[in-house]
Amino acid sequence: MSFWYRIDLFRGHVGAGKAEEKIVYMFARDFNSVLQRYKSMPGVKRGKIPNIRELNAEEARSLEIKILEDSRINMLKAKKRWVYEDQLNL
Repeated sequence: MSFWYRIDLFRGHVGAGKAEEKIVYMFARDFNSVLQRYKSMPGVKRGKIPNIRELNAEEARSLEIKILEDSRINMLKAKKRWVYEDQLNL
């Protein structure tokens, strides 16, 4: 069974030695799957371990509703890859 995870990470390429904090949501079966996808994300600072937490059922349902209603991407693509919080109109 898969779950939604919230990842607080640092996005690189903002300026000389700077990083921007971003929130990303991933749909994965376990913590290790999230880390594997995190390692394959482009433009992410990998020097620090990100803060990863599993969303509870209510938060996950709310996120899916936001993706369906407000996002520019569809649910299938969101579950296969990841969704940045700023892609959603929260």
